[in-house]
Formats: sequence, structure tokens, C-alpha cells
Amino acid sequence: MDNNIFKSNLCFLVRIFYASKGIAVRKGLFYTVLFLLLGPSFFTRAQESQFTHFMYNNMGINPGYAGSTEMVGINIIHQNKLMGFEKAPRHDIASIDIPFTLFEKSHGVGLNLINSSMGVNNDIGMQLAYAFQRKMAIGDGKLGIGICGGFNRSTFKAGDLASGTDPLVPTTEATPMVFDFGTGVFYNSEKIHMGISVAHLITGERDYKIAAGDVMPLQRTFYVTAGYNYQLPNPMLMLCPSFLVQTSGNLTAVSFNTNIVYNNRIWGGFSYSAQNSVSAMFGLELLPGVKFGASYDYSVNYLRNGTGGSFEIFANYSFKLKKEKIPQRYKSIRYL
Repeated sequence: MDNNIFKSNLCFLVRIFYASKGIAVRKGLFYTVLFLLLGPSFFTRAQESQFTHFMYNNMGINPGYAGSTEMVGINIIHQNKLMGFEKAPRHDIASIDIPFTLFEKSHGVGLNLINSSMGVNNDIGMQLAYAFQRKMAIGDGKLGIGICGGFNRSTFKAGDLASGTDPLVPTTEATPMVFDFGTGVFYNSEKIHMGISVAHLITGERDYKIAAGDVMPLQRTFYVTAGYNYQLPNPMLMLCPSFLVQTSGNLTAVSFNTNIVYNNRIWGGFSYSAQNSVSAMFGLELLPGVKFGASYDYSVNYLRNGTGGSFEIFANYSFKLKKEKIPQRYKSIRYL
């Protein structure tokens, strides 16, 4: 963690704590401890949320994924972190990607809608993505090169904390908005997927006007992800390990997970986020193309004794735009 960022955040949080004592000591203490433990991650936008089901969030972290399959994909993930605390972190992302062909070339477009809240801070964002997809001769997959752009709007409800006795703590709501851009490369095939991407190519500042010079910047964030589908000796079982690394230079998060899939319909497994949590996962395909999954995360850091863990659910729907034609049967004797 960068010492300057930590010291700046620490001073800001101490002000909030003392300003909030006259209103609710428990609330001030909770926010102070929570923000100190989570560190600068509080000051990044919703896209930097760590989802346990990151293997179903490729569209959310890499624009190169758009159109990499032959299906239209709709995905929703909801996460409740640190259950049991008032105004604990909540993260939501909804995404869609659509493949299309233009000038005999493969392309894809996508959309991400993001909502994240923690304490007195709430972020909403929207991103549009485009990717050029190229069929690879080796591996029978597609390599996508994508870009994305959109906006992020933060709402900082400082009035929920301030008592009016400290002039350095604002009493009015701040709603700064910044524009954002990113890019990524993603390879996708039946057995393997891998990608590298970067968010916040043009870093922006969200000025909450806490004090002169106090701003909450967007930090350029890199993602590296990969996964493999390994067919086990039993033809009904498949092992699917994957990992995700995300780093802003000051903070780095590494997550691993492994699922065992039965008959391509039911799966279960475990996930580990380094120095953060261990998770149990379960999912199933109720109808063709319709998948649901859930996970429970148990904290392994300093928060493990004070929370009820974290809960995450996702839903995914995939379908083809063009329906396959059913072969017609002829009764003419010429076809007997």
C-alpha cells in the first residue's frame, strides 16, 4: 500500500470519526475501522469489486470478450459483503455482449451497468464496449481486441456523518462524475480462455472537497485472467480451474477457484482470495442456456470475527440470435 495514500486516507477518516461522534459513535467507529481495513480500495470505482464468480464476469473486466462466443450473453452478479453490518459493501454488475458479422468479419459489442455502495459512498457507472474478433487457426478459438468507454458517478453522502462542528468535513452531498476508458485482449475457445486488460487509461479525479487538495482519484487497474476446462476420465465430469489477478500498483488481489462440473449442468467448488476469503460455490443450469449460481465467502482477515461473511449470487442467460433451420422432409419418391 502506498504510504502517502494511506496517510491521506487516515487523516480523512479520523476527521469523519470525530465529526460523527455527536450523531452515532457506533456508526463512526464502524466506518473508520472498515475504511482503514479496506484501505484505498474505497476510493476506486465499482468495477474494481472482487467477485467470487469472476469467471462469469469476463465482460465486466475485459472489453475484448465482447462477441467471443456465438451466443448473446446476459449476466448479472450481486454481492453482499461483511453481512451483519449496517451499510456494508454491496456490489452489482449487469452486462450483455452481442456477436455480429460485418464485411465478413466477426465483431462484438457489449454493455456494463455497475452499482456499488459502501458506507456513505455510492458509485454507479455505465460502459459501452466494442471488440474485433479474429478466428485463430491454432486452438480453434477467437482472439478479441477491445476498447470500452463510459462514465462513473460517485455520490458521497458526507451529511450522514458530519455534525457541523468540523469545517473540514462537508455537510452537503457531493456527486462528481468522471469519464473512463479501457482496453483489453481476450482469447476464448472451448477448452481455454485467457485475457489481459486495463481500466482507467485516462485516470480522473473525483473531488469530494473534503479539504484543499483532498481528491479521490481513479487508479489505473490491470487484470490478468485465465481458465481451463479439463475433461476427467469420467465423461460426465469436468474440472474447471481459473484465476484472476488485479492490481493498481498500490494494491494487488489474487483469486483462484476450481469447479467440478457434472453433465454440463451442475457444478460445485471452492475459491480462495489471497489474504481475504475462502468460498464455497454451487450452481446449476435449470433450462438450456439459463444458469444460476451462489457462493458464501468466509473472511480470513481481521474481519472474520465481526461479520457474517459475504454472499454472492449470479444469473446468466445465453442464446443465439439466429435459430437453426429444421431440415425439411420430402415425401417425393425421388428422396426415398
